[in-house]
Amino acid sequence: MKHFTLLLLLFTSLTFAQKPERCGLDDNPLLNNDEAAFLNNYYKDSRGNFDFTGKKIAIATGSAATTPFSKKQFFGALKTSDKEKPPTKLYLFNKSEKAASDGYDAVISFYTKKEVDKKKIVEIIRKGEWNVPAKK
Repeated sequence: MKHFTLLLLLFTSLTFAQKPERCGLDDNPLLNNDEAAFLNNYYKDSRGNFDFTGKKIAIATGSAATTPFSKKQFFGALKTSDKEKPPTKLYLFNKSEKAASDGYDAVISFYTKKEVDKKKIVEIIRKGEWNVPAKK
């Protein structure tokens, strides 16, 4: 019974750590704690030991998976999709990709037809051309 109670308390505390209403409040690529907790849970089956806490994330969309996407719109879509998860995929950067991309840790694809070409994303960021469009 002790173990069950401890597990219940742990599960409850982890659930409350995620506050979806505090996700996507800005387009800063550096995640806040609530965004990190949300994504840690969202990608729990595919992120391995990667932890989103304190990470800088790019979000790519478009058929070629090279168009920057707004973090506000991304979290808005994730929070409102009750039945099915939108098609997204996490691509982690290695140390050299992170260094070349001004400290980005990963890129998330969102509604893309092709796989993300991390080298191309890094190059776009390095050139200063990774500009997230303003929300309309």
